[in-house]
Amino acid sequence: MTPPYAWALSFLLLPFGPQQAAPVPPPGSGDLSSFELDWPQAPVPHWSIEIAADGKGRYDLLSKGARPSATTMQPIVVTPATVSRLRGGYHAVKRGSCETRSKGLAKTGVKHIAYTFGSPDAWSSCTFNYSDDKALMDAVATFQAIAETMQFGVTLEHQHRYDRLGLDATIDNLSVEVKDGRAIEMQNIAPVLQSIVEDDRVIERARRKAARLLQPSDSPASSAQ
Repeated sequence: MTPPYAWALSFLLLPFGPQQAAPVPPPGSGDLSSFELDWPQAPVPHWSIEIAADGKGRYDLLSKGARPSATTMQPIVVTPATVSRLRGGYHAVKRGSCETRSKGLAKTGVKHIAYTFGSPDAWSSCTFNYSDDKALMDAVATFQAIAETMQFGVTLEHQHRYDRLGLDATIDNLSVEVKDGRAIEMQNIAPVLQSIVEDDRVIERARRKAARLLQPSDSPASSAQ
């Protein structure tokens, strides 16, 4: 059975020694990445992300067991560096060695990640709570950081319509998440941030903070803040 999301990869054989890790295959034009999280205790209990090799994809806010639809899907785009991080879980998934052997670890949500090789019939996937594979957990953290940004975007859009006084605190919280790397790819919520910046009904302090979040992270103005 083909999973609802898959990461399609072109495959390249390269020589490597017995002590070296096999290289991650380079991306192909039809490649996709997929991640789904089910964690009832989380503020957003169920969501999924799909990303193509060109960085384009979608974020879906789902009810458990539901399929993505036009009403739940939000288009997203990520940088090549982020695509590379998302691919990091390839080897652990291919080996089928995702779940840790350690006992007694806290539950942090059921995670499903899948990779394929350019064909919907050639896929590998893992479902797990926690992994000892650092590259796989970095891929998980990257997916989660993208989702965190999207979830803040939903909150900001709601508050801009119904609770403008709440924007200041939410933008503060988002700024901390961005600084700590737990929220990334801010271009995906740029429209809602820009609408806040341009709205003179929003307090000036919140508008200035939203404007800073729109600046490239390596820009001089951003670094000076």
